[in-house]
Amino acid sequence: MTLNGSNFSDEFDGIESAVLNDGDFKAGMLNDDKFSDEHPDAYSNLGSFDELDITALKEASAKLKVINMVDNRLIGGWTERNIDPILDDLMVNGLLQIRPSWRSVARWKSQYDSNKGLVSLVSRNKFKKGQRKRNKYDKTDSRILQAIDEKFLTKERPSISSAYQYYLDLVEVNNKDVVQGKIQPVCYNTFRRLINEISPYKVAERRFGKRYADITFRKIGKFKKARYLMQRVEIDHTPLDLILLDDNLEIPLGRPYLTVLLDCYSRCIVGFHLGYREPSYDAVRKAILNTCLSKENVKNKFPSIKKDWPCEGKIETLVVDNGAEFWSSSLEVFCQAMGTNIEFNPVAKPWKKPLVERIFKTYKSKLIDQIPGKTFSNVQQLKDYNPQKDAVLPFSEFVHFLYKWVVDIYNYDSYGWESRIPMLAWESGWKNFPPIRYIGLEKEQFILESLPHVKRSLTREGVKLNHIVYVSDELVEYRKNTPPLCGESSVELMVKRDPADVSQVYVFLPNLKKYICVPAVDPDGEYKDVSLFEHQTHIKFNRLYNRSKIDRLALAEARKYIEKRTQNFINGVANSKSKNATKKFGGLNKLAKVKDISSSGASSIVTAASGDNVSTSESPHQKYSTDKNNVLDDNILDSWDDWINELEPY
Repeated sequence: MTLNGSNFSDEFDGIESAVLNDGDFKAGMLNDDKFSDEHPDAYSNLGSFDELDITALKEASAKLKVINMVDNRLIGGWTERNIDPILDDLMVNGLLQIRPSWRSVARWKSQYDSNKGLVSLVSRNKFKKGQRKRNKYDKTDSRILQAIDEKFLTKERPSISSAYQYYLDLVEVNNKDVVQGKIQPVCYNTFRRLINEISPYKVAERRFGKRYADITFRKIGKFKKARYLMQRVEIDHTPLDLILLDDNLEIPLGRPYLTVLLDCYSRCIVGFHLGYREPSYDAVRKAILNTCLSKENVKNKFPSIKKDWPCEGKIETLVVDNGAEFWSSSLEVFCQAMGTNIEFNPVAKPWKKPLVERIFKTYKSKLIDQIPGKTFSNVQQLKDYNPQKDAVLPFSEFVHFLYKWVVDIYNYDSYGWESRIPMLAWESGWKNFPPIRYIGLEKEQFILESLPHVKRSLTREGVKLNHIVYVSDELVEYRKNTPPLCGESSVELMVKRDPADVSQVYVFLPNLKKYICVPAVDPDGEYKDVSLFEHQTHIKFNRLYNRSKIDRLALAEARKYIEKRTQNFINGVANSKSKNATKKFGGLNKLAKVKDISSSGASSIVTAASGDNVSTSESPHQKYSTDKNNVLDDNILDSWDDWINELEPY
């Protein structure tokens, strides 16, 4: 792990485990100069490894690695003629950072083979205990402790040399007015050794934060095991490290979010959802629906998939983190109605939910890394690679790839699950204790219960939600015959609505213990096929358009305005000659959110109707109205961020 341009393990050099692993050391650590004038008999009285620090051990291991690399390639004796070409080849291939002389390599080989082992490869100046006296120092010296505390153990993570310089300055200031008995500062190596004696956890906590320290030094223990299918299901989100294209316009839409659910018993991926909206209850809901309901239509939708995906059924315990989407009251009501427990993970402890976290690492290395358009977390890794420019995969095609990878590959491969094949474990678990399935009326009830809910008062108008009035004869009759609770002025009812369709709601009638479908008061059909996200956008647009009040005429005019602007925007992109021309069109990622591009929705911002009537008669940035008094100038209209920034989550 590289942090602030320095390697954590190299920086502390001995704070972490001192166990020698030949693969962790580079041959570049060897110092050939120290051996150039040494006599072979210099190692007649060797010391012990107990006398050495980690640096000396690393040096010896690096030399041994060079010996082995040469020995594996050597043909003939250990002569200049045979060794030099091998060393040249190792340098060219980047296997050596510093080229030793052939004499040094031959000498190392002779010393190592003379039954002296690895200790013979340590520079002799690292031994000779007693010949070199170390400066006496006081570990409790306030200046040393102050320098380490104030300069080294900080979130800015300065180098050891910076902390040492700070210590020297403290000594210098102390000696300023002292005539006799001036303090002699300790040397750099001593100062460094004192730092290496500090608790590794303390160093990590002070320099990188408690979360990093807890993750780095966490106890490798057992998590709660599941004894049967769907007893414990983990869920989590991650932004996809991939830029995808709009299906019709072939322009980059940005990075979508992936929500995954994994069964802890079988290790099967049992469901997922892919979309451009930030993690919300709606994404959780769609992923759970994908998990719990039958997936028999997947092979019909994607004929290339050869295997079955039989994973479905009731979730007994849903393991979540502390994201806001999991604290939603709608999720609580949904799980309560279905008899599913919610188990919250401790804050900042992802290892308590290890299985789904592991999936994200797997899909990144096994799936994402192979696709053009991949993004990098480190800007330095990009170099000449441009994810926006190099993206070639349409959204629907990646959804296809994702389904195939999950069904045909991941669920049928072990991927290190201790030789466990997830799908075989699922089939075995299904025979022993199959989970409850949702079919028929139970399926309909499950989908209904999953919808987000709000509490609304029942008035003579009906119920009102987001400036839309919903009423039916059955709802009117219920109000006539149901008095409010004691102390209440009106009847409070639970209202559920599909975010994809604002034309109707489902109202729960407690006395009758059932939901009824209530349509919107919509004589002009303006709410047909309108999503909640679009409706909220229209309302916010209308507030900018007419700040006095909201009425149907103003809302209709605003809707026509925004739809025309949106269509002109799409037309301009669709008719651009090259991808470079699309750079002037901002907010494509925001538009993907408005149009709900997802694995359960559309794959293009262009609708069937709009796609058939592409026109370039008006520039996407041309004003719809020339009225100077219009509050909606282009500075407002051209910012998708302003339009959707404060919309209600669902």
